[in-house]
Amino acid sequence: MHEYLIGRQFSDVMPELNNLNMNKVSFKTIYLGNQVMDSILKLYHDEDLIKAWSQKKLNYQNQLIIIFEDKTNYHIEKLKQKKIFEEASFPKLQIDNNLKILKVNKAFKKSIGYSADDLNNLNLDDLIIDYKTKTKSTNFKNNLNLLFNKKEKAVTSEIGLCTVDSKCHYFESYSRLISPNLIQIGFHDLTELKETKQNELNIDNYFKNLQKVKKTAVSLSLTNEIKWGSEIYELFEIPKDKIPDLKNDFIYDYLLPSEELKIKEAMNNLTDDNATKCIYKARTYKGNIKYFKVIFQISYENGEKGRLGFTEDVTDDYIFKQEAFRLQDNFKFIEESNQIGIAEYNQGKYYFTSQIYNILGVKKEDYPDSIDIVHEHIIPEDLNKWKNALNITPEHDMHDVTYRVKTENNQIKYIYCNNKGIFNNNGEIVKVLGFLMDVTDEILIKKSATELQNNLEHIQKNSKIVIATFTNGKYKYTNEIYNILEIKQKDFPNNVDLIYKFAVPQDQEKIVKEFRNLTPSKPNLHLILQMKTSTGKIKYIEDFIVAEFDENGDLIKRVRFMHEITSLIEKENKLEELSEERKILLQEIHDRVKNNLQLILSFINVDLHYNSDNPNYVINQTQNRIKTMALTHEEVYQSDSVGKVNLKNLLTKILNHVFIHHTSNNLNFYLDIDDVELDINRCIPLGLLTNEIVLNTLKYGFPNNEPGNIYGKLKLKDGIIDFKLWDDGVGVVNPVEVFNSNTLGFVIIKHLASQLKAEVNVLTNIDGFGLEFIFKK
Repeated sequence: MHEYLIGRQFSDVMPELNNLNMNKVSFKTIYLGNQVMDSILKLYHDEDLIKAWSQKKLNYQNQLIIIFEDKTNYHIEKLKQKKIFEEASFPKLQIDNNLKILKVNKAFKKSIGYSADDLNNLNLDDLIIDYKTKTKSTNFKNNLNLLFNKKEKAVTSEIGLCTVDSKCHYFESYSRLISPNLIQIGFHDLTELKETKQNELNIDNYFKNLQKVKKTAVSLSLTNEIKWGSEIYELFEIPKDKIPDLKNDFIYDYLLPSEELKIKEAMNNLTDDNATKCIYKARTYKGNIKYFKVIFQISYENGEKGRLGFTEDVTDDYIFKQEAFRLQDNFKFIEESNQIGIAEYNQGKYYFTSQIYNILGVKKEDYPDSIDIVHEHIIPEDLNKWKNALNITPEHDMHDVTYRVKTENNQIKYIYCNNKGIFNNNGEIVKVLGFLMDVTDEILIKKSATELQNNLEHIQKNSKIVIATFTNGKYKYTNEIYNILEIKQKDFPNNVDLIYKFAVPQDQEKIVKEFRNLTPSKPNLHLILQMKTSTGKIKYIEDFIVAEFDENGDLIKRVRFMHEITSLIEKENKLEELSEERKILLQEIHDRVKNNLQLILSFINVDLHYNSDNPNYVINQTQNRIKTMALTHEEVYQSDSVGKVNLKNLLTKILNHVFIHHTSNNLNFYLDIDDVELDINRCIPLGLLTNEIVLNTLKYGFPNNEPGNIYGKLKLKDGIIDFKLWDDGVGVVNPVEVFNSNTLGFVIIKHLASQLKAEVNVLTNIDGFGLEFIFKK
């Protein structure tokens, strides 16, 4: 040592210490024999640690060697960890490898009432009244030894503890090894849930209910057996008394010829990283033909490799899809042959079918989608008619009008327009559809253009439309039938055919006779029926019937489109006295009006199908999933490209919705998402997957509303989407174990990932929980 230092005070050697204004000094020394002395010097100011040194002294060959090391950051971090432990909102304790309780936090003392000394004096085993875990050992101490011996990475259990006031509290405990000789246990209170039975359905029962409402059955194929969810027997319409006699692979007995090859091909293509699916056709126990979609993925059950299958009844979707294709082809034919066009206004954008451009004699490329080309061509005298037809409300959602337009060739044409408004549940208008038909020929043929115009508008306004269905012995009508027949709905059960009941006797015989002629080769029927209302009035109904049959030729359903034509019949009766030329003219007008009504009915039926809830598919799930799907469709409506969704807008809205409804302003979230468009078929599972991960993050990463952050990052490179979600929560220690658990949330996440055909990685190089999904755009 320099002679200047010998005999001086420490504060003289390091004078800057005098400027620290310290009011507390901690000095701890450990002697290691006669040669080495280890010391720790800590300086405090207002109870806050501001400086810490490690001081090692070594007596070597009559020389005293002193080494100083700045350990301030290390000790401040230790104090921070200690504070986190002490101030945690849920009970925690630490126990050493001698099973001695070293310390408990404030929440433990408040919730259970015992200090560390109390627990050591009482023996913690005496306070445990119930203990359940999924490890091989169900003994609390044995599970601690498994952790100390590193045979388990963490142990999750349900534990019942007797509190200081002799009450029993139930907790979910999470035990983990935080150092070679120290275990930390966190407790999450389950008492209220058990007492109120808010969560009385366990995951297995919940999953079974989910299968039922989703018309989906789950199967697990292991080496020598197949485990089926109970829903499979309902899908194949198998009576309960026949179930015990079924083989493991009983579904092959119900497959139609060659369908077995589809299933086997899907199973042959299955790998650990690649889920497969197929759609096959089967005849149920009752003889009904159904379409089933099955998705296979690899699963491990207690270390044994198996095949997990999800079988879903998609009969209705498959049939409707085929009908939609046929309807689309028919619609195009009708549009081209009848000079009918469709206009749509949605979110400030206009869409017109090609026939409207043909009617106006303009080119589509000359007009942007922000301009209403019909408005641009209406003659000034008819502008008010056009505006009035757009005054649409939920109570009056349909208006029709006939106005004149001037084409690019200065021709005057008469356009009949029927506007239909589509509203959401809040009564806000979503979009407006306009059905436009060139009626110039009809107007000009009639000598009195004004008279023909009034007649046409009168016929349209008074054509009361009714849609009726008959299936499984039940009749369902839209409300207008009760107005036409002057009756109340509550007075007639749904097994009564109101049309037959109120038809005059001769037409009742006609209905019976004509219905007998309905066959799979002749499924359509057109009738004009005379009805006698409850007040004795005679009314006329025009009835269009479409019948559906199964493969055996048995009737499945009848759909009827009807409208009242009383005034039209009366006019026709009066016109019978006119010349043959006027009769032919009126018949032509009637045919055109009839075709137009059929077109309107068909289009409205399809639109309502896509935008209304179907009772057969309503499921009992959380509002978040429903909202996620609604947000996805909303993005489609707002998107410039049909069927494409902007992921940045979609994921931001989904996360905003979850954070608003499920956090208490304790979390921040940070997004870095590229502007990427994805088709709606994969956006729905991606949106649902994001929703599920964030909800599970709130549950496992921030179980008691601790403050923290959630991060999301989506990048597109070379056609590959890399999507990451992670958090810095303190509730989850081992994200790999959590993701590989059998909880419902993570089973659903894995299933949604398989629908995306995404590679899933667990982000282990971060604090908290994180998942990464990589899939092709």
